[in-house]
Amino acid sequence: KADLTQRLAQYSSRFANSATLQVQALQHLQEKAKEGKPGKGPRGVAVSYSLSGALRTAGTGNLQSFASYATGPYAVHMMLANDRDLPESAAGTGSPPPTLRLQPKIQFDVDV
Repeated sequence: KADLTQRLAQYSSRFANSATLQVQALQHLQEKAKEGKPGKGPRGVAVSYSLSGALRTAGTGNLQSFASYATGPYAVHMMLANDRDLPESAAGTGSPPPTLRLQPKIQFDVDV
């Protein structure tokens, strides 16, 4: 048993200094270098555009609906409600809200 242990120790010490192991270690380092740091995305600025709208018709507020659509950097959000005649809709101004209200938006997503 001692002879086998001694031979295995000699073989492992020779293998650690062999060209085969050095080439394998170099290939492993090259693969790791190509992968880059995980979790880090590219830096930059992404711009997206959206249009939000509200259609308010005359009524008592018992109909409300919302729809949204997005594709790529573009999005559209629309709301429909029949609450134009309610006093709560005229809060602060005393006059009913506009029938159609559109609000364009530009969003800048900065990755640093």
